[in-house]
Amino acid sequence: MRSPLASSIGLMQGELECRNHTSGWRTRIPSWLHMWPIGASGVFYRCTTYDDDLGKTPYSVDGVRLAGLRWIHRKGETLRLVNSQTPTNSTVRFLRGSGMFDDQAIQLRYTVRLAASGMRRLKESRVRGKPFAYRHEHRYRRVSGSQEAKTPAVSR
Repeated sequence: MRSPLASSIGLMQGELECRNHTSGWRTRIPSWLHMWPIGASGVFYRCTTYDDDLGKTPYSVDGVRLAGLRWIHRKGETLRLVNSQTPTNSTVRFLRGSGMFDDQAIQLRYTVRLAASGMRRLKESRVRGKPFAYRHEHRYRRVSGSQEAKTPAVSR
């Protein structure tokens, strides 16, 4: 079975839009995403490179795996799939989970749109009992000439 993450394999260019938690201002940071499968394990590595315009090039590498209704990040965050939609030419996944921010337990909500042309990943959070608030969103488009790699069948 082909993983829903397979459409995200390859190199994409876009941006990270993030909200300053104190002021509420949003900042856009140009970034690049390279995603690839690790054999037939069902794990996909994501390497995100950011252009902070200060002469530095920060990056992050993490792994993600779909296991049934769970979306597991290598960094220890596990999210549960609560809904999935398949509009034309894409898949939208709605995920919920929990985590920590500033030593405080928070609830997480992700909306992930996967398509051959690119991907979007919106992250929202809240303290229990409060409304969800925007944290950040990654928006990417496939780089011209970067084609989806052929991937072996993996479990969801």
